[in-house]
Amino acid sequence: MKAKYGSTKILVILGTVMVWLPVLATVVTSIIGSIRERQFLFDFPMPMELFVLVFLGGILLFWAALRVRRFRNWIGWRPVSYTHLTLPTISSV
Repeated sequence: MKAKYGSTKILVILGTVMVWLPVLATVVTSIIGSIRERQFLFDFPMPMELFVLVFLGGILLFWAALRVRRFRNWIGWRPVSYTHLTLPTISSV
């Protein structure tokens, strides 16, 4: 049983990192670019370009929720909604 919870913790940590990485990367590159260029720069489509990471991270979080049997509905709809919100935007570019 302990091995199951250990691997579930790994799934949760990896999924959370994958979900937050596009947001953090956008903020960090915005801060660095703004300091270097001395004007405000923000790459707003970056999280949409990296939506695959968010989608896969959401799947990992959902898998972990299924293993623990908690937060299944709350986590399960996130990748679905994110895909439906970003795919039309990406395909129109």
